[in-house]
Amino acid sequence: MFIVINAFLDLQDAEYLYDVGDAYPREGLEPSEERIEELLGSDNLQGQPMIKAVKTVPADKKPEESADSEPSKEDAEETSDTPETEEKGEEK
Repeated sequence: MFIVINAFLDLQDAEYLYDVGDAYPREGLEPSEERIEELLGSDNLQGQPMIKAVKTVPADKKPEESADSEPSKEDAEETSDTPETEEKGEEK
């Protein structure tokens, strides 16, 4: 999968507009390897890369929780303010 890093009109797809952050190719489009290489490099009308490759996460993997979600009980324990060197029988 690729992500758009510079907005462009895809002249090979009825001038479909790709905005920065969009996935490339759009659903239903199967571009040639030559077209992908053209958009990855600077051998295109804009003279700069238009897309970049991104890693995809398999559908069966749980995505990471967003930063504004509530932490789980395990997360709260891991982020305790207590120094890790102190343990329960070693209190002063």
